[in-house]
Amino acid sequence: MLTGWVTTGEGTSTVNEANGYEKDHTFYCDETGARVEGAWVKDTKPGTGDDDADADEYWYYLKKATGKPATGKQSNINGQIYLFNGEGQIQSGWVAAATDSNTKFFQLDKEDEEEKMSVAESDVYYCGDEDGGHAKKNKWLKTWLPYDTNEEEDDKEWFWFDKEGKLFRTGYNTAAETASNAVKYKLAEGVLVQDDNKGAALIGKKKVNSKDYWFRNDGVMLSKFYQINGAMYYFGGADDGSMKTGSQSIKDNTGDTYKFYFYTKDQDSTKYQTPDGQKLKKGAGVTGNQSNKLYYYGLLLTADDYKYQVATVKGHDFIINSNGSIQHSFDTSYKEDGDTLITVEAKGAAAYEEDGQYKYGFTKGVTSKVSDVDLNEFYNAPTTTTFTLK
Repeated sequence: MLTGWVTTGEGTSTVNEANGYEKDHTFYCDETGARVEGAWVKDTKPGTGDDDADADEYWYYLKKATGKPATGKQSNINGQIYLFNGEGQIQSGWVAAATDSNTKFFQLDKEDEEEKMSVAESDVYYCGDEDGGHAKKNKWLKTWLPYDTNEEEDDKEWFWFDKEGKLFRTGYNTAAETASNAVKYKLAEGVLVQDDNKGAALIGKKKVNSKDYWFRNDGVMLSKFYQINGAMYYFGGADDGSMKTGSQSIKDNTGDTYKFYFYTKDQDSTKYQTPDGQKLKKGAGVTGNQSNKLYYYGLLLTADDYKYQVATVKGHDFIINSNGSIQHSFDTSYKEDGDTLITVEAKGAAAYEEDGQYKYGFTKGVTSKVSDVDLNEFYNAPTTTTFTLK
């Protein structure tokens, strides 16, 4: 009586101990000699010798009715998705579909053989540890990217897997919208500054549970600030990621709170554009007038050194106070403690934009006797906008 891995010949005329895996001819018999069907087995590879005590063991699933080791993607084993290579060994951790039909699936984060996400040319899954093994589906997961050798807690990223267990990766899955060369920003001491040349060569937007998220081509969910197509967006904290709209109060690295405003819908008018001429969309940080407050890349501008100051945004002189409110009276002087800070000529001699995002921005007739608001104190332009694929 044979136990363990066995190999059959054509038909049922011969049965021998397995010398290796043979497609459609390899089976497993338990200690009673019965062929295993519809059950899991953990053992070494078929053909492993009895004297090889250090041989690795793997999980196998023997199919119902046939007893053949499951290979490829099995979508309903006890209601779960499992992935196997071409010889029936369950795959764990980060798993990618192979271009070789005989291999089926391979592990990206196999110890001492780690591969980057970019190696995967097709679907990617996450299957937990080797004793769990089922693919995550229709859920969020926070973990490390494959090939991340540091594995510090702060290096973990968020990923989304659909109902079939597939990781959403921009460029590999259909996105509602895509963009290139997104620049990551952080709010440091009240200034939006580029985050150490971090960014993404390709990103895409996807709706998850009725909220808008953006993802990189390696599947990482964007968080915090990103400049996309010339506009600034905010995606919440590191554990949030949903694209924010409307008024937002956001803390910088020192704990101070700053006010922002992000558009709640796409701006169709040609009068609503980014500083470099791109159409403004939902989630884009306002540059210009929003409810008579002045914003720059979403951040509220305020007079700081004086009660009133001028901020020049795209050729328009805005007069703002310490609350960021835009002043727009003609033929008047704006004073502090009796001293004239800014004067505006009478209408005709002075003029301002009457609608659009630059409403109440004077195009002529404003004379300032104090320093203007330094826009670099609110936003620093990126030093680079070209990033490589992950």
